[in-house]
Amino acid sequence: LVAVHNADTGRLETVAKVATGFTEEEMVQMRKDLEKIRIPAPPKGLEHRIEVDFWVEPRIVVEVAFDDITQSPNHTCGMRQGKGLALRFPRMVRIRDDKDAGAITTSGEVSGMFELQRSRS
Repeated sequence: LVAVHNADTGRLETVAKVATGFTEEEMVQMRKDLEKIRIPAPPKGLEHRIEVDFWVEPRIVVEVAFDDITQSPNHTCGMRQGKGLALRFPRMVRIRDDKDAGAITTSGEVSGMFELQRSRS
């Protein structure tokens, strides 16, 4: 489960579940890294509607490729009238060790990409 930052509220909002793009070795290492930052409940400041197998501290930054952005009742990014925005067919490109959680994409940026995508349709 990956999230973006809402600059207006200061909260994190979910935008996708990423389960592809990893090699087998990367998946094993990611699991080990996530176990180190596992927490018993959702992180404070996370707006979510999806339950996951386990929660982690929001510290790992990943670069994600996707096909497009769709409206979703399951994700909280840019939530309006009961629907948020979600990345369609997300896949991990790489872990961004060079960035910290303060440098992640914002929900405003995702909303802007969604509007641009809609204007081209």
